[in-house]
Amino acid sequence: MISTLIKRILLISAITVSVVLLLHSCANRGAGPQGGIRDTTPPQLLKSSQSNKATSATNQRLEWIFDENIQLEKQQENILVSPPQKQAPTIRAMGKKLSVAFADSLASNTTYTIDFGNAVVDLNEKNPLANFSWSFATGATIDTMQLAGYVIDARTLTPYEGIIVGVYKSNKDSAFVSTPFDYMARTNSQGFFTIRNIPQVPYQVYALKDIPQAFYYDQKGKEIGFFSQKVTPEEVKHLQTDTIWNDNDSVSILRIDTSYSISYAPNDMLIKLFREERAMIPTLRRALRPSKESFTLLMSAPLDKEPLITPINVETSNWLKREQTNRMDSLVYWITDSNALTLDTIQFTVSYASADSLKTDTIALTYKQPRARTANEKTLQQLEIVSLTKSPVDIADTLRLQVKEPMKSIDIEKMHLTMRIDTTWHNVPFLLQYDDDNCKKKISVLFDRKERANYRLVIDSAAIVSDYGKQNASFVQTFTTKSPDDYASLMIEWKNIPPHGIVELLDAKETVVRAVHVSEPTTVLRLLSPGNYFLRLVLDANQNGKWDTGSVLPKQEPEEVYYYPKRLVLRANWDSVEEWDYTAIPLLQQRATELPKSKK
Repeated sequence: MISTLIKRILLISAITVSVVLLLHSCANRGAGPQGGIRDTTPPQLLKSSQSNKATSATNQRLEWIFDENIQLEKQQENILVSPPQKQAPTIRAMGKKLSVAFADSLASNTTYTIDFGNAVVDLNEKNPLANFSWSFATGATIDTMQLAGYVIDARTLTPYEGIIVGVYKSNKDSAFVSTPFDYMARTNSQGFFTIRNIPQVPYQVYALKDIPQAFYYDQKGKEIGFFSQKVTPEEVKHLQTDTIWNDNDSVSILRIDTSYSISYAPNDMLIKLFREERAMIPTLRRALRPSKESFTLLMSAPLDKEPLITPINVETSNWLKREQTNRMDSLVYWITDSNALTLDTIQFTVSYASADSLKTDTIALTYKQPRARTANEKTLQQLEIVSLTKSPVDIADTLRLQVKEPMKSIDIEKMHLTMRIDTTWHNVPFLLQYDDDNCKKKISVLFDRKERANYRLVIDSAAIVSDYGKQNASFVQTFTTKSPDDYASLMIEWKNIPPHGIVELLDAKETVVRAVHVSEPTTVLRLLSPGNYFLRLVLDANQNGKWDTGSVLPKQEPEEVYYYPKRLVLRANWDSVEEWDYTAIPLLQQRATELPKSKK
């Protein structure tokens, strides 16, 4: 009896497990086959509605059939139709079929090229049919000429991916700012482009970062470039010979077979992409009043000179002082008139030069006292001190402090600078220097520094009083100093002294760390923090001390830039010497391997 019961239980368990496994396999059918070798084969073309390089073509719709289901990846970035169309063609992938339907009428005696790039991929694994392209002609013959080259960033020499390169038959430079390209192509990840299937006529060549795909330079602010000379594509035949030896006599020649291969020139054009410098017209973007005592004017571009600010609801002419800033596009003013400080709303006009005229804006700024977020409101009345110097203090730097409001007075007796010797702190004499005598917000602490020493600055409470009666809380900063042995030095020996050269030391992000004018056969950079660096050279043709971009109308190339082809590893207490012949290596090969290979 018991054995029969056990058999029934085992039978029921087995049936239950089988049902569960069956249901699980049914539920997983959508997942497809599991395991096995991953498909890496791209879609294969089986047939098309019109042959590649067909002539006398009239069909507005083309179709291709592949051996598997396909889809289109990143159409905007991959697919390009040349010549460009006023109305974009409809391009679809459905099942195994790819179709292109032209909305514009096909022009007579014209060769068309549809460059799919890597857009056509299989449905499951997204394996791309790389560089898939199709062409046809509406005339009796098809154009076969090609132009090729590279597009690089003018400032960094980085190959530029996804840039439209186009040509014009027109001799007018104005075509680039008014008319779509006659023919065009797109750069790949190496910055390389090939404009295929074009007539053998002279062309102007331009490059454009064309996000909206207008296919001409329709607005400033885009990256653009051009090839400085007109070019005419040519077919180049290369003779190839193959020597056939006599089988019976290994030392005698039976015959010499000849054949030809064809390439097209030019195939090495180099276009430098840049952004034109726009003429910035200053306008008032915004006015802010972050505190009762101050307001800020934000301009769209730096002003050439001080604006005229005239009060409306305050009877005074001397009521402001401006905080010193590096640029005249963010202007911070502090109110000095006691009557103006009592007003919740201040009204005034701002007059400044904008384009060729004097522009005046009327402003009303209201300040609302924020509610206290903590019970200790006394801290709101304290004058905040911030250190602008990090420890360890660089040997070329000094200790700098900044307060939140302009200072009225400093009691130097309440400031104490000490240096630790063994375990004892000793007083150090010092002087204070204001960055701006008109609006005293930043001060430098000047003293005779010792190498690799420990210092402490103590500022007692109420040592500093602002123009508005606020006082500081006690402040303490400890810091150390560096030694010349903590730094590296770099000597650059020039094979040829670059004319009006500026050599730039770059960090790993290509940020300029140091810039030095070149005038001697050897350039020395001292007191460099140890680390990895790169070198860039600018030929400052107009000698204004900086790299200048180019322009399209008139055609003006950006100033020349060169890169040292190796990464520099600078070590502390070590003098590195590098010899640089900046023209020895082609521009495309100058960027060090550790730098980014391309940009989009």
